[in-house]
Amino acid sequence: MNEHAGAPGPSGMRHQVARRVNVVADRSEDLGGAGQAPADGDEVGTLTRCHRVEFAGVTTDDKHVQTLVDHRSHVELEGVKVEPLVAVHRGDRDHAHAGERSDQVGPAGRWVLLDNQISKHISSEIVGEVHDTTARLQADIDRCAEAGGGVVTIAAGRYVVGTLVLRSGVHLHLEPGCTLFGSTDLNDYPRHVPALGSYSDNYTVRSIIYAESATDVGITGRGTLDGQGAAFLGNEYLDRPYMMRFVDCDRVRVRDVTLRNSAMWVQHYLGCRDVLVDGVTVSSHSNINNDGIDIDSCERVRIANCDIASEDDAIVIKATAPRPCRDVVVTNCVLQSDCNAFKIGTETVGDISDVVFSNSTIRECGRSAIAIETVDGGSLERVLVSTILFRSSVGGIFVRLGHRGRPFEAVGTADYYDNDTGPAQRSVGTMRDITISNVIGEGCDTIGCSITGHPDAPIRDIRLHDVRMTFEGNGVAPVGAVPEQLDKYPEYNMFGPLPAFGLYARHVVGLRLDDVDLRALAPDGRPPLVLDDVVVADDVRADRVNQ
Repeated sequence: MNEHAGAPGPSGMRHQVARRVNVVADRSEDLGGAGQAPADGDEVGTLTRCHRVEFAGVTTDDKHVQTLVDHRSHVELEGVKVEPLVAVHRGDRDHAHAGERSDQVGPAGRWVLLDNQISKHISSEIVGEVHDTTARLQADIDRCAEAGGGVVTIAAGRYVVGTLVLRSGVHLHLEPGCTLFGSTDLNDYPRHVPALGSYSDNYTVRSIIYAESATDVGITGRGTLDGQGAAFLGNEYLDRPYMMRFVDCDRVRVRDVTLRNSAMWVQHYLGCRDVLVDGVTVSSHSNINNDGIDIDSCERVRIANCDIASEDDAIVIKATAPRPCRDVVVTNCVLQSDCNAFKIGTETVGDISDVVFSNSTIRECGRSAIAIETVDGGSLERVLVSTILFRSSVGGIFVRLGHRGRPFEAVGTADYYDNDTGPAQRSVGTMRDITISNVIGEGCDTIGCSITGHPDAPIRDIRLHDVRMTFEGNGVAPVGAVPEQLDKYPEYNMFGPLPAFGLYARHVVGLRLDDVDLRALAPDGRPPLVLDDVVVADDVRADRVNQ
């Protein structure tokens, strides 16, 4: 094949010119007498379904044309003009004879033949009414899955969709310039109640992108998914869709896409295994509860190289189902949140362990930069937070072992934050083996940071090493004891101003502080550190904290 690029064509695409081309139509006579195809060439390329084909001055509409060129471009082939609509991407590259029609014909067009093989590509350019667009895309996804899997590619354009359900083996690819807008009509999102029960079903069971019990699924590309979440302002939980929800799936891959303006959580991964979220950009302040990423009762999760700006918590590790959440790594991210930037909790009915958060910056958050919590009976252990920079974070570090004790089966609750009606509440959980190191932060307010356990279940073995934080100052010592607030929703300000401007610790066994620097920018009537019912590790003393 001999081709070269010419001048830009329509929509900024480049023309491509092929010296030899084999053009095949379903019925060759449709091309007209003056439009006879040239003699068969030695090479066969992609099969593309087209709006129009012009050849030797003859125009035909909606024909299948086989060419040697990229089906996503506007193309001129020695007088043949191709403006593609749809091509198909299949999973396994089964052998087929050149020009042979495959039995696997999707509604968008014939299978692509490339180098005498069936290719792995479905490309959809779909513009139109939301129900038609959703139906056509879903049909491509279903046919692709039936054929063994592959990639459904959506070309540049603006499309409005309702719920799209991903199937095993199918990845949705959004090309640059492609924006999928979620419909503003709640009826376009049918209810999907997963077999895996969790408390999150109380929030919503509707989604723009949904997958359940699927293997090898995901979303990739430089395109955008826009949830138009502002259209659902004022709606209750169940009347706002998640942007993306993967439930009980294996090998989930989400790469490079931009996600913005969700009506609810942006990404919810529930009970999944082997999850990779890489290079994703989130910008979502269009509604409340706009968590950037929720990792919920999952195992083997990697989050890397993401830029997340969210109205609610940016990255959350939780367990709304009685399954463990473990082996989670978050690294090389830039976070902004109106609430907490990196958070473990609040829902912790399942156990959480082996979590790493590292090498990241937090440019602003309205509550805690780092929040580590268990309050619903689950155990939380082996957590490492290291090499974190934060600024304009009013809450700094917040660590809490409480006893809200909300059971995951509770339904129809009136109060999201505190105790719920339902089956008997679980006993208090446990927290141990937490290390926070190499942290530099500024912008903490007058409340201060806290590490607080339960009087009957103290936090065990927690270490702060090489931590430097600056605080607003201008505080005064509170009058009276700090309330326990054992059953309350955990937030850094739940106790009011603390006895220390820097760090207050209570009900802790095995606290270790090494090279901790807490400074107030203005005079403050409180000390930098106050320990209450704390057993320090080894010979660590309060006076080793610098002021």
